[in-house]
Amino acid sequence: MAIHQDFPDARLIIVSLDKFRRKMNGVDIIPATEFLQNLWQGGIV
Repeated sequence: MAIHQDFPDARLIIVSLDKFRRKMNGVDIIPATEFLQNLWQGGIV
């Protein structure tokens, strides 16, 4: 988690092919389709 050390206030996201959204060790794991939908709607900046 070197990026987290450099940017401690950043939101950590993994875009995956999983079917369901989950959170693990402070990292949001978001299905690719949900991520893209949220990105286009301005929900992820």
